[in-house]
Amino acid sequence: MHSITKEIYILSETIQRARVIKSLIGDDISACENINIIRQEEINEDLANEKEAIYLVDLISYKDAARKIINRLKSANASCKIIALHIYRTPLLVNPLFESGIDGYIHSDPSRKELLKAITTVQNGEIYRPSFTKDD
Repeated sequence: MHSITKEIYILSETIQRARVIKSLIGDDISACENINIIRQEEINEDLANEKEAIYLVDLISYKDAARKIINRLKSANASCKIIALHIYRTPLLVNPLFESGIDGYIHSDPSRKELLKAITTVQNGEIYRPSFTKDD
């Protein structure tokens, strides 16, 4: 049995959206010690110490390309787990994010159930993919 991560980072340039995402997580992940909201400029070497952390990356809040943000985070912490949130609903746009190194993808307006399922799945070492990206 895998334990829930000790740290969750919500990476967003829009504090209001980050707060909504944080409220969706709520107290449902009781083993999580901290849920932190950070901005892209706060990605640094200190994050490399957070080996069990999961990063929820709100891609729609950034002007930079999604790959650039993912690569910057992976450079700071190669072992981190990343769940991307974006408006895409097609494999043509979502699959390249997985090729860039994300561990999960959810639509930018997830339900609480979907968000918690994505976090738990990724924490357990599995990839969380929306059904439209899976091979039939």
